[in-house]
Amino acid sequence: MQVLPKIGFALGFLSLFSCSFEEDEVEKVARVYDNYLTAEEVNDLLPNDISPEDSAMLVNQYINAWAKEQILVAKAQYNLGDKQEDLEVLVTQYRKDLLKHRYEQLYINQHLDTSISNEEIVEYYEKNKSNFELKENILKAKFIVVNNQVSDLKELEKRFKKDKPEDEEWIFGFVTQFATQYNIVDTSWIRFNDLARQIPLQTNNQSDFLNRNKFVTFSDSLQTYFLLISEYKVEEDVSPLPYVKNTIKSIILNQRKLALLATMEERLVEDAYEKRDFEIY
Repeated sequence: MQVLPKIGFALGFLSLFSCSFEEDEVEKVARVYDNYLTAEEVNDLLPNDISPEDSAMLVNQYINAWAKEQILVAKAQYNLGDKQEDLEVLVTQYRKDLLKHRYEQLYINQHLDTSISNEEIVEYYEKNKSNFELKENILKAKFIVVNNQVSDLKELEKRFKKDKPEDEEWIFGFVTQFATQYNIVDTSWIRFNDLARQIPLQTNNQSDFLNRNKFVTFSDSLQTYFLLISEYKVEEDVSPLPYVKNTIKSIILNQRKLALLATMEERLVEDAYEKRDFEIY
């Protein structure tokens, strides 16, 4: 059997795709063993505004891809022999699993209550604190990075270290004008390792560093760094609720999904039994 060439598909062949086909008319453009590719199948791939040259290239690519797939499948069927029975079992089971999964997703989308109150989150957290042990160190912190050439670094250090409300406006004005990087809001928990990617903290013992330091300043050849730590939790501590809030939401939603699906399956079985669509002999 002659395999289709990879390039150079004849432009004249495109005339097959310039007209519509009657229902009883089938134009064949390629064959692999007993399988045929029709012009209508290929025609559906072509945009209306495509040039003849681009059409030729696209059609040729598709025919070659189709031929390769048909040949490979045929060779696989021939060489696998009796092993195809196992494959058919797997394909049948995969189809069942796929149908089941799609129906479950449709049912979940239509019936799942996704609203979760703060009370539910707090209740779950309090009952399952032992499941939220930290695997790494986290902290709440503010930091500022400024070029060494900037003036008033001493004033910035003094005000930033005091951390007084009356200095917030001055600090904000300073960092928006001079800082190369900053975070002056410490309401969110972050991982120590993530902070260390933003400013070059040097320590061999993160827990000891957190225990010993509240305010840290250091410089390199280009910049000065200011770090103010307001809270921290070390590895093996219980995670603070805000840090795991989204995780708890996901857990609650997943529990609801499982309960919803279990109820759905039970109702379907009961309904089939009542309608005598399900019988046990």
